[in-house]
Amino acid sequence: MGRWLTIKQKRTMIKKASESPAMTQVELAAWAK
Repeated sequence: MGRWLTIKQKRTMIKKASESPAMTQVELAAWAK
């Protein structure tokens, strides 16, 4: 497991997830790195 995400990273990831609803959690995790 990696370290916890910062609030900014979480907000960015939530925004990305809402823009790309077809992305899986695995794809989002890969994008976030």
